[in-house]
Amino acid sequence: MANINGPFLHDSLSSAIGRVPAEIWAEIFALTRMIDHRGTLYHPRQPPWNISYVCSLWRETAVSHSQLWSLPLCLDDECLKMKDPVSLLKMVFARSSRPRALLRDIGFFCGSGYPRHHAPPVVRVLLQVLIDASTSVACLHIRVHPSYADLLPQFRGRLPLLEELDVSYDGDTPSIRGFDICPRLTRLQLRGKGAFETVSQFAWPRLTQFVDARRTPEAAAPNLRFLKTNCLPPTSPSVRIHHDNLTNISLCDVSLLSFFSFPSLERLDISPPPYDISTIATDTEEISSDLATFVTQSHGCPHLTSLSVINALPTATFEAVLAALPQLAELELTFREWDEVTLSMTEEFLLNLTGYVETDDDGEVLHAYDLVPALEWFSLVFSPCRGAPDVSDIVGRAFRSMLEERYGFHGQRSALKSVYLRVSGEFGEVLLPTQVLDYCKVLKRGGLDIQVVTTMLGVALTHIRHV
Repeated sequence: MANINGPFLHDSLSSAIGRVPAEIWAEIFALTRMIDHRGTLYHPRQPPWNISYVCSLWRETAVSHSQLWSLPLCLDDECLKMKDPVSLLKMVFARSSRPRALLRDIGFFCGSGYPRHHAPPVVRVLLQVLIDASTSVACLHIRVHPSYADLLPQFRGRLPLLEELDVSYDGDTPSIRGFDICPRLTRLQLRGKGAFETVSQFAWPRLTQFVDARRTPEAAAPNLRFLKTNCLPPTSPSVRIHHDNLTNISLCDVSLLSFFSFPSLERLDISPPPYDISTIATDTEEISSDLATFVTQSHGCPHLTSLSVINALPTATFEAVLAALPQLAELELTFREWDEVTLSMTEEFLLNLTGYVETDDDGEVLHAYDLVPALEWFSLVFSPCRGAPDVSDIVGRAFRSMLEERYGFHGQRSALKSVYLRVSGEFGEVLLPTQVLDYCKVLKRGGLDIQVVTTMLGVALTHIRHV
């Protein structure tokens, strides 16, 4: 009976599938966009290629459904191993532009694994195909290779929909041109030591995020929200540059703060490089002093709620900075180098964070804090350092005292919600006192989001895991 009904069952099933409208298949095929499509261009067994191989109906539906072909593309050296990557790339762009041009996210890293003058010629051809189709690109990540840097000026005027641009290049790369006309650009990240040129100065009026290790905006950018830079302006401005809407800034040189005004600043990150640069101030006391000057000139930075600083000793000057920022909710301190003096200051600083107890008129006990009373998230990191003394005992005791007063056994006493402590040893595991670890575990069970990590030679030995 099964053998008799088999062909009829197959025919009825095929007939039912054939009656499904193409629009329904298009909606079903669209679900394949949820799959990780990195490398789809050169993997024919993945969607949308394999969908178009099933039958004529599926092929017609897939080919005409442009959204299936407007997936993020990552073009790297693996793509060069294909038989004809140029034709395939042209096919993808042709299918994704019907019936209308759609936004795409494209990463172009071809040739990055080859020496300066030895990249295959097909790399230039692939980039030319990308340039010709760039009018519908919304997000572009490109690692510039010297073999095709001369083609980049062709991008000029062909990126009307570009919103995000990430360009990386080395010092041997010629000047980068072609990206100054991007009227919709909102995010720009430049990584490299070469010259990135634009026709007009800071030519992106809608820019909200700007990351560049070599340059700083010399004029105000009205929509800028995030700025990360590692250099001083080429010419010191006579008047401080106002960035009225900038809320998040990351600098390697704290002295950069003197060139700008950030009335809306919410997060400040000072991260000096791990190596010495003559033009960058890395002196620990100088960092605290420049921070104090900036806070004073900014009238207390009323909107600043997050501060992250590397290698700023917790001196009286630094505590004065925190005292002027009572609204601070997040504080992150990292020490790349430390000695006995650093440990002594850190211990005193942690004890000063504990606050004090007072009694109101009704006899009720109140907990008050002179430093960062609104602190919700606190991070303290000691990175590996040669010849540094053991921090476990001193920091451990002071750390526990701070937790006792800020959180305590009997419920939350302050705004503290999350704590992170990381201590790294050079030659052996850093063993924090058992009493400290046990107390942290009790607080974690009581609801405090706490993570304590010790490392040895880069290997993490987590005592309390983050949940």
